[in-house]
Amino acid sequence: MSALDLISPALIVRWLARTGDQGFIKPEAPHHLQLTGRLKELINRGGEKISPLEIDHALQSIRGVGEAVSFGAPDAKYGEIVWATVVLKPSHSLGKTEVEIEKKIQRDLEIKLSKVRSGRFPMYSCG
Repeated sequence: MSALDLISPALIVRWLARTGDQGFIKPEAPHHLQLTGRLKELINRGGEKISPLEIDHALQSIRGVGEAVSFGAPDAKYGEIVWATVVLKPSHSLGKTEVEIEKKIQRDLEIKLSKVRSGRFPMYSCG
């Protein structure tokens, strides 16, 4: 029996609708959730359009991270905020506690994303 056998299909449908993910539950046992894509390609955080793929790639480039997926979660102030789920490699050395690991990933992610976003745009005669 998998964990999905204990969750109602209606709850999974609501979860998929909230995250913007698209998928289905495999009918054969063990029942697994198969993600097939995204219903929307951008997370809208207070008007800023954020690409989940950019976040996913940055997370997956961190040493010790095996798999990662980011998604938008509803937020009262910003409309949506970025959430992520990470699966660590068995031999990771990111920390001993969940808090240490989370802080290390956040620091590494901030560095990687600021490098991507902090470059200068090429300037031409027209601006």
